[in-house]
Amino acid sequence: MTVTSFTVQFHYSIGNESFSMLLLADVELHHFAAYYTAKNFRSAGKKGPSLLPEQEIRRWNSHWVHKDSNKETSLSLAIGKAIDHYENS
Repeated sequence: MTVTSFTVQFHYSIGNESFSMLLLADVELHHFAAYYTAKNFRSAGKKGPSLLPEQEIRRWNSHWVHKDSNKETSLSLAIGKAIDHYENS
């Protein structure tokens, strides 16, 4: 299976968008299965354990959704937009 790895940066809002964090995540594209794994979520310049659990997302009907539920969340959308930005720049 071919895997492409890269790092993305994105803003993630918590609650009613009154608190936003700038995060980095390592992303792997799994070409054969057409989904992305995002992991190692961290603040820029910080080390330590991942701030969020590993996420598997994919494009589905022009939306960024979680692979297991096909549901779009603010997190899947934020990661997906960062992936789009990375792939289109």
